[in-house]
Amino acid sequence: MSKVTNVDLDDDAVSDDEVLAASNGVNGDVSGANGDANGDATMGEAPLAAGDAPVQSDLRVVQLEVATEDTLVAPLLVETDTLDGIIQEPVDMDADDEVLQIGDMQDPWIDPELAEQNERMEKAFGIDGEGERDREVKPSVEKGAVEGFKRCSIYAMDWAGDKLLVAAKDGPGIRLQDVEKGVEERTWSGEWMSIRTDPNNPFVAAAVAWNGKFKLFDTRQASQSVFDVDLKKTSPSMRDFLYLCWSPDSKNIALSNRNDQIYLLGLKKGESNCLRLGSSKNMNMEVNQMVYSPSGDSLWVATGGNPGKLHIFPSDSLQTPERSVTAHNWTAISLACDPTGRYICSGGADGLITVWDPHQLQCMRCFLHPGQVIDKLDFNYQGTLIAWGTGAGERSLNLMGANTAIPYHQDLTPATVTHLRWHGSKNVLAYSLNASQMSEDRPHRDRRGYNKDTPIIQLLKLPDDL
Repeated sequence: MSKVTNVDLDDDAVSDDEVLAASNGVNGDVSGANGDANGDATMGEAPLAAGDAPVQSDLRVVQLEVATEDTLVAPLLVETDTLDGIIQEPVDMDADDEVLQIGDMQDPWIDPELAEQNERMEKAFGIDGEGERDREVKPSVEKGAVEGFKRCSIYAMDWAGDKLLVAAKDGPGIRLQDVEKGVEERTWSGEWMSIRTDPNNPFVAAAVAWNGKFKLFDTRQASQSVFDVDLKKTSPSMRDFLYLCWSPDSKNIALSNRNDQIYLLGLKKGESNCLRLGSSKNMNMEVNQMVYSPSGDSLWVATGGNPGKLHIFPSDSLQTPERSVTAHNWTAISLACDPTGRYICSGGADGLITVWDPHQLQCMRCFLHPGQVIDKLDFNYQGTLIAWGTGAGERSLNLMGANTAIPYHQDLTPATVTHLRWHGSKNVLAYSLNASQMSEDRPHRDRRGYNKDTPIIQLLKLPDDL
C-alpha cells in the first residue's frame, strides 16, 4: 500500500464529485457537494378500524362422507340451505392425490418446508415437541464471556474475523480483543461512535467519530489506515455522527448524525485509493438506524414518529422517488439485513419485530414483545435466527426463528443489552451489557447467575447446523 502525505483540496481545485481523500492520508481536507431534497413519503393503506362489525355468515362446516378407495372422510364447506335434497354420489379419486395427503404435520403452525429446521432449533435449545423446555434434554447452547475487558460504556462492537472490535468511552478508543485468549491485541485512539467491518472482508473496518473524523483501516495493522479524514472540513455540518453502514458491494458507506442528516461516501480502493462525497439528505424526522437492501439498490432508514416508518431511498442519490412502509405503531428504531438476502428486519418502540421482503416490500411475519423497546437486533450468518435486546423494560436477550417467528431462547440479563453482533461465519453471538446498571458491590451470584465480576461482553455459542 503506497503512502500518501497530507491532502489539501480546495473548492477551486475539485468539482462536487472529485476525490475527497487518499489512502493513508492523515486529517486530509475533503470537498464535495451536499444535495438537500426531501421526497414525499408514500402512505400505506389504512388498516381496518378497531371495532368494525364482523361479517355475518350462514356457513357452517358439515362432514360428508366421500367414497374413495381408502374410505377417507373429507370436510366440505357448504351453504346450509343447499343441503336439502342433495344426494352425495361416489367420487373416483386417486389415493395418491395430493389433496388426500393434506397434513401429516406434527405442528399445524409450521410450514412443512420448515418443519425439519424447527426440529433442529428445538433440539439445540432443549425444547420438547409441545414447545416447552425439556429439562431432561441438555441444550446445545453454550454461554461464555470475553475475559480481560474492563467494564466501561461501549459505543459500538463488531466482529473482525474471530476477534472483536470494540469502541468504548473509556480507554484508547477502538480495541481489538482476542476472544479466545481474553487479551487486547491492538488499539486505535479516538472516540468512535460507530464501527462496522467490510461485508466482503472482515479484516477491514470503517469507523466514524462524534467530532467528524472518518477512518477506514486494516485491523491486522495498528499503524496504517486506508483513509483517515476530518469530514467537518468539507462542511461544518458533517459532525455529531452516530451511525454508519456498508453497502453489500463494499463500494459505499452511509453515515447519519444527530441532526438527522444522511451522507453517502463512495470508496475506491486499490492503487489509487480515493474517497468521494456523494449525495446527502436532510430528514425532517428522527433518523435512527440504516441498512442497505441485499441488492444494494436502496437504503432503508428507520425513523421516529407516530406511526414509525421505514423510508426507502435510491442508494445512488437519496432523492425522489422515495418509498416508505409503515412498520410500527410508533418510532422505528433498529434495522438488520439477512446475510442471505431474503429479509430485512426492524424493531420499534412498540415492542414489535417485523420481518420484510425487501423486493416486494411486504411484511412476512412479526413478533410482539409487549412493553419493550427493541433498539438492537441482528441476523445470524445463515439468516435463520434473529437476536434482539431491549432498551427499556425487561432486561433480556432473545432469539427468534427468522422463518418461523417462534421464540427459542430468552436469557435474563443483569443489565440491558447495549449492542449485539453475530459472527460472520459461525453461530456465535456477542452482546454487551450496560455497565452503569451492573452493581460493583454484589458479592454473590444473583438469581440470574451474575455477580460483580460478570464480564461486560457475553457470548452465546450455538451449533452451526441450524
